[in-house]
Amino acid sequence: MKKMDERQRLDILKAERAAFYVMWLILAASVIIQAYILERNIREYGWELAAFLAGCIVYICASTRKGIWDTRIKPNKKNYFLCSLVGTILFTAVFAIGKYRNYETVRADIPGLFLPIVLIFGGVLFVFIFAAMAISGEYVKHRERKIMKELEEELEEEEDE
Repeated sequence: MKKMDERQRLDILKAERAAFYVMWLILAASVIIQAYILERNIREYGWELAAFLAGCIVYICASTRKGIWDTRIKPNKKNYFLCSLVGTILFTAVFAIGKYRNYETVRADIPGLFLPIVLIFGGVLFVFIFAAMAISGEYVKHRERKIMKELEEELEEEEDE
C-alpha cells in the first residue's frame, strides 16, 4: 500500500467532500420532487429519504462535535436569519408549486385557500429552520470554546514540563 503525503490526503478529502455534496443534492432533489411535486407515497422514496437524512445527521453531528458550523459563515443571529430565510423561500416555493399543481380546489381559491396554506407553511418552516440553526450554532460555539480551553491547558502543561 502506497503511503500518501499531506497534499494527496487533502486532495482525497476534497474529492470525498465533492462526492458527498453531489450525492446529497441529488437525493435532496429526488426527495423534494417525489414528496412535494409528484406527491408520491413515502413508501416509494423512503430509502432515499433515509439515506439523505442519515447523511445530514452524520455530517451535522461530526462537524458540530468538532466545533465547526460552516466553512464560510460564522454562527450568529444574522446568519441564522439569512440561512433560514433562504431555506424557507426555496422550500416554500417547492411546496407551493406542488400544492398548486396537484390540487384543483387550491387553484380555484388562491386568496382564500392557497395563500394562507403557503404562508402558514412558510412561517412554521422559518421558525423550525431558525431554531435548528440557532441550536446548532450555539452548540458549536460552546464546543469551540471547550476545545480551545483544552488546547490552552495542554499547551500550558507542555510549557511547565
